[in-house]
Amino acid sequence: MPTRISAHVQPKARKREIVRLGDGTLRIKVTAAAEDGKANQAVCDLLAEALGVAKRAVSVVSGHRNRNKVLEIDLTADELVNRLANLGDLE
Repeated sequence: MPTRISAHVQPKARKREIVRLGDGTLRIKVTAAAEDGKANQAVCDLLAEALGVAKRAVSVVSGHRNRNKVLEIDLTADELVNRLANLGDLE
């Protein structure tokens, strides 16, 4: 069963980075610009890479034109928590 998480996205950042915030939200920085869905795709690609899942396993379900997004990941909640715990801060 897929799991949904909240993320705050910063497009056009200097480097790609995922940071876990204290409230459970992720801060995801991508170098892609927020035009034509490029930043959304970069977020999905980076998160898929970090979690070790296929790119198609991560999608934006809300916030397509907003920095605050809800992402859906094809992992159970327990699997996602474990992978995020082992993630550290990805730079």
